Order: sequence, then structure tokens, then C-alpha cells
Amino acid sequence: MEARRGRDKCNAGSMRSTTARPGSPGDARTRLDGVKKDMATLTAGDMRQGHVTITLRNLGTNTPHTTSRISMPLRYLLLTAVLVPLAVVSAEPMPPVQQLQVARTQVQKWMKAHEQERASLVEAYAKKDVAKLERLAMQMERQPGLPGGEALMRDEFAPFLKCDTAQRDLSLLASAMAQHAARGTPGLQKMVAAEQADYERTSALCKGRLSMTPTAAWDAYQAE
Repeated sequence: MEARRGRDKCNAGSMRSTTARPGSPGDARTRLDGVKKDMATLTAGDMRQGHVTITLRNLGTNTPHTTSRISMPLRYLLLTAVLVPLAVVSAEPMPPVQQLQVARTQVQKWMKAHEQERASLVEAYAKKDVAKLERLAMQMERQPGLPGGEALMRDEFAPFLKCDTAQRDLSLLASAMAQHAARGTPGLQKMVAAEQADYERTSALCKGRLSMTPTAAWDAYQAE
């Protein structure tokens, strides 16, 4: 006797089969059916019990097919829906090592220019050269990150995007320094200290990533 939806007395994970009409000739596939219907028509009782029923139909060519119902806790179904996509994302394939090496070399060249900007910024701030600080801040604001543009969206650059973040943090630090040099308030001094800490953290991450082999850099990126 067919039990009401949500009132199946079987334990979680139990399965029962009933005979149904055979499938069409040549149809030998297994399909998952009824999930959307079950999810869309959950009753208050279903929600209280926390179970959902999935219908599986095995279609054969010359034999009757069976309809099986699996009762499982709803929380397990929702957890599976979250974890499966995460597993797929974590399996992102590594680009060829040569491409990673080329990307790392390019980022290293950009970071040399970055170091020159940083040195100029530190010197101007030490001298309280407001005009130079404002000029540097404006230049960095026009190009806040690395100059790679759309190239940075390619997979081989992914492990080295910490350096793009470091460049952006340097731009924020330049703006804070320019403001503090012009109007030396305690609040602006605290802002400089906060931006300095953020920059030093991301700069260290960038340098660490660039010091790795291409394969190690990719593994570190995947482990984030």
C-alpha cells in the first residue's frame, strides 16, 4: 500500500521496490525522477520529520522496470547539494607548468615597478612632501592593480593574484599617507597605520608566492 508523502515508516536510507510497466523498447537508461516534485510539494509534516523521498526508475528493454523510493533526512540532501559543487571546484586542473612559469616571470617584472613606487612613496612620506604624495596617490588610483588587464583573468595568473592585491593595497596606503601629510590628525595617522599593516601582509603573501616553484604556487592557491 502506497504511503503518503512524508509519512513513509521506513528508516533513513531504506529502499523498497514495486513492479511497474516496462519501458519502451531500446530504452536502457537509469534516470532520477521525482526530486523536483517532492521538493516543491513538501508538506508541513515533511518539514517536521525532516525527510524527503526520491524516486528512482530503472528502465529495461524487455523486463518490467522497478520504481524505488529512498527516504533520507532532508538535511543530508541539502548538505550534498552544497558539497558536490565544492568538490568540483576544488578539482580545478592545473595549467601547464610552462604557462605558470611565464606568468610568474611577468608578475615579477611588474613587481619591480611596484617596488620603485613603494620606495618613492616611503621617501615622500618621510619628507612630508604633500605634492609628491598626492601625485603618486593619483597615479596609483588611475591604475590601482597590476597593469596586466584581462591577462590576469587567465588561469596561469591565479596563483599570483596576491601581488595584484598588494598593488591595490599600496594605492590605498598612498592615499592615506597623502591625506595624513596634508592634515596630520590622529585619525588619519591611525588610518595610515591600518593601511600599512594591510599592505605589509599582502606584500609578504605576494613575495612568498613568487618564491615558490610554479607547481607549489598552484598548490598553495588551490589550498586557499
